[in-house]
Amino acid sequence: MPVLLGIDAGGSKTRALAADESGSRVAAGEGGPANLATLTPTAIREALAEATRNLPSPTSVCGCFAGLVSDRQASIARSILADLFPAARCDVRPDFHAALASSPAGTTCCVVAGTGSVVSSFVRGQVVRSGGGGPLLGDQGSAFAIGRRAVQALLAGRPVGPAVTAHLEAELGARGPTEVVGAIMGSSFPAAVTARLATPVAEDALAGDAEAEWIIAHEMGLLAELTLDHLRRFHAEIEEPRISLSGGLWRASPVFVKEFSSAVTQGWKGDTEGTDAARCIIEESRLPPVSGALELARRLHDEHRSP
Repeated sequence: MPVLLGIDAGGSKTRALAADESGSRVAAGEGGPANLATLTPTAIREALAEATRNLPSPTSVCGCFAGLVSDRQASIARSILADLFPAARCDVRPDFHAALASSPAGTTCCVVAGTGSVVSSFVRGQVVRSGGGGPLLGDQGSAFAIGRRAVQALLAGRPVGPAVTAHLEAELGARGPTEVVGAIMGSSFPAAVTARLATPVAEDALAGDAEAEWIIAHEMGLLAELTLDHLRRFHAEIEEPRISLSGGLWRASPVFVKEFSSAVTQGWKGDTEGTDAARCIIEESRLPPVSGALELARRLHDEHRSP
């Protein structure tokens, strides 16, 4: 029986989902982060091996990787998949392809916000993207960007909220700026460690902490600006765009969805002022990105199925 395998290799963790030809789920697994831009091939292979350790041998595999921005990285990813699954057909894609493939029918664009962030959509059958520059070059509105803002506030001498303070002490054993920076930079996965600050920042914002409120409003505003620019460039003809939200940040706290939706709505009203344009529809994706990776593995299987 053919087994199809989808892998969502993210910046914080790796998820794997296997199903049979009919789409019935067979097994699932999780592993560590597997970002091609920040981790070594050895670390990525270990994460994928951990996530797929107890899964049956697949016939077709689609691995969707965070940090996949070059042919060299794609080659590394293919080599790892070929080593782990020598008998399978393998496809390699950026991680946002999985999120887009798992979006609801009728989606205009998908906004991914997890450790990183990116906006993507289909244009004439091809995937186009905006953002996704990673922790060094972009990722506005991501969990990493929000966590980084909190650390920057600490470094600037501004008080951070009690939830952030408690998280730094409990998770990193650090209090002052020097200890915090040392703990983050000395960790195995600095981006993922920084991204985990997003949840306590949200807790502080909901409790009325001014610094946390500004951080979330600012970063969600930047992500909304990126999203609206994507819609203007690629989907200007659509009067009522549907935006699908995918990624761990949206599930971390309702405050992120609220602030992002507010910023997008205000920007959309500004774009359509004086017209009868319809509203912008924003909805959270009901399926995780790994389901999209599995769907891409199914398409790969169908392409090579004997007539």
